[in-house]
Formats: sequence, C-alpha cells, structure tokens
Amino acid sequence: MTKVEPEEVVKKYIAAKDRNDWDALVKLLDPDFISSDPSIPEPVKGIEPIRQYLDMLTDVEMKTRILSMMSKGDTVGAELEVTCLIKIKHPGEKGEFAGHTIIPSGRPFKVTFAKFYRVNSKGLLAEEREYSDTITKMRALGAQEYADSDEQAVTSTATSDFSPKIILEEKVARNLKAHPELAQKLHGVCQFDITGPKGGKWYIDFDQAGDVVAGGNNPDATCTISMKDDNLVAFFTGKLSAEMAFVTGKLKIKGDMAMASALREVLKGES
Repeated sequence: MTKVEPEEVVKKYIAAKDRNDWDALVKLLDPDFISSDPSIPEPVKGIEPIRQYLDMLTDVEMKTRILSMMSKGDTVGAELEVTCLIKIKHPGEKGEFAGHTIIPSGRPFKVTFAKFYRVNSKGLLAEEREYSDTITKMRALGAQEYADSDEQAVTSTATSDFSPKIILEEKVARNLKAHPELAQKLHGVCQFDITGPKGGKWYIDFDQAGDVVAGGNNPDATCTISMKDDNLVAFFTGKLSAEMAFVTGKLKIKGDMAMASALREVLKGES
C-alpha cells in the first residue's frame, strides 16, 4: 500500500482550486470535510455545502504561490500568497462573496495568509483552517462593508497587571496546572522570544507536564514564538487576534506550526 504524503494531498488541492477544477478538488475531500475562514461567519461542513461555496469562486481567477510549507503527522501548515482577479462583465457590476457586497476593481490583487490542513488516514482532506486579516482581505476584494472602515490600532495594554512575565510564569503556568490535559495534547518544547522593555526568554516543556521555564533559551525547541511584549499582552487580553498578529508580522513562528496553532488553548487569556 502506497503511503499517503499529506503535503502532496494539500498541493493537489491547491492546484485544483487554482484551475477551478471542482470535480478534482472534491475527490480529495473527506465527506465530513470542514473549512473555516474568518471572512465567513460559520465553518462550511460537508461536500454539498463546499460545492455551493466553490460556486462563489467561479468568477475568480486565482494563482497560488506556496511561500512555505511544513508538516507533522497528519497536519500541514502553509503560508500562501494568492493573486486574484475577479472577472467582471460590466463596469461597476456588483457581486456577492460570503454574504458581502463586492464591486470588483478589474485589477489583480494579492492576499497573504496562513492555512492549516488535516489529512486523514485515507489520504483525504478532513479539515482546513485559514488565518488571515479579514479587513485587508475584504478591502482587496472590494467589499463595500469594509471600504471606509479603519483597522482598529492595537494600543499598548501593558500595565502593572499584565506583562510577559506575569502572563507566562503565573497565568499560563496556572492554566496548565489546572488543566493538565492541555499539556498532554502537545509534545516537545515551545520557546518564547519576547522583545521590548518587559521582554525576555521563556520556554514551555510539554514533555515535563508543561513546566514554564524563565530565562531559558532551549536549543532543542520544537517551535519558537517571537513577539513584542505589548503585542503578547494584547494577544493574551483578546485585543489582538492570532490571525491579525500573524499576517501583520506581529507574531512570528519558527519550527512546528502545528504546535503553534495548538497553543491557542494554552495561551487563552482574559478579554
């Protein structure tokens, strides 16, 4: 029996979408496939809903460039740059995408985002999750709802109550002790390199019950997270989403992107 390579399945899926070859694309999907996209209110589940969603892309020409791709087990993480052109039949013609009113510009535009895919044991895609800056994406598409909106600036929320030290050494450590099942889901070491006046280095060793080690630089880190101190605080307090942080460069990930994605629950903070 030929071993299924998850990255090859994902590449075939991306190529089929670029060709608008929906029959080939659907053959790569598990019947219970789930697609999550921050510009769509609810995840799309199942083959028939996916076909309906794909119908919205019929008038969109896409060319995808894979900037980076890595995998671990059944999970594939990829940073993608997609060049899009929305076909228009008449100047000023309005369309619709995921419930948004679209006025195409007639010019190609590029969007960059991260996606995580899960491939099952049958070699079929079971799940895809997109992490992107919805405001920038919808503005590029020409969504009228976002035409005049200003992205809310993330202001520094670092106060005496919150700092990377308090977040990692107290709140995250306490969260892991209270919920040991979170640490049990992960294996390896996650390094945090935090810059800024309240920055420093920490790592979490998930093979040692999720112990948070301060002041350490683990050379064998499975994953390294790099952020400024105020951005980490903003993320922890819910003022900065992981998607926005990643696509704007406020969050940088090196190593196992699947681990980085799973860290959401570990770093779940207070809004």
